[in-house]
Amino acid sequence: MNSRERMITALNFEEPDRVPIVANLTPQVAERLGKVMNLPYEAEDSILSTRVSHTEILLELGNDAVLIGACRAKGHPTVTLENGNTKDEWSFEYGNFGIYSDIVGRPLKDVTSIEELNQYPFPDPLAEGRWELAQRISQKYKNDYYVIGDLEACLFELSWNLTGLDKFLIDLTMEVDYIFELLDRVLDYSITCGIKMIDLGADMIWAGDDFGTQRGMMISPDMWRTYFKPRMKKMFDAFKAHKPD
Repeated sequence: MNSRERMITALNFEEPDRVPIVANLTPQVAERLGKVMNLPYEAEDSILSTRVSHTEILLELGNDAVLIGACRAKGHPTVTLENGNTKDEWSFEYGNFGIYSDIVGRPLKDVTSIEELNQYPFPDPLAEGRWELAQRISQKYKNDYYVIGDLEACLFELSWNLTGLDKFLIDLTMEVDYIFELLDRVLDYSITCGIKMIDLGADMIWAGDDFGTQRGMMISPDMWRTYFKPRMKKMFDAFKAHKPD
């Protein structure tokens, strides 16, 4: 039983020869392991860097799936600023805090209207170069490994990352009109990315959004049902319509 068969067996609620493994590594650990294992450490320029990088190391450690996702488009690499922070094509500014980096600058932190939102250049999900790595990984491994298309933060998280969490939750509660336009644009981006990964051979779409904390939801269940459930249904309906099996 190879890795692909193992994943499919488990997902069909049948018993594989062992429990399938899908693990990730922090960049620091991956880099050190790469040296020990004499395998290439590859930190890809992607908002999903820890998911789509160092594939060979993860497979050597026993992963049964490979992950594919969107990378930076050609001509829009992440750049280092004079203050040492980095800035990506979304205009997120990241500060380095030693063993990890986090967003310290958000492109829509001051937006108050649809007109202002319209001035923000959303990245093109199908821009040249964005899917070159995903295509290479899928073609190389799809016969032996399960291919997972990673959307990661597909609606709620990407939207509030653009504005800041406090601002997003306040404006959502106050029903400021730009919020719903923002959600729809992020949704359209995620749908396009998901369909592209299906076309590249993804067996599964991983759509991750954290709505909860250790104590409960970050928003009320009614708010989730009103604003997010219909949009998420639209997204998964689009994926299933594109590839029913």
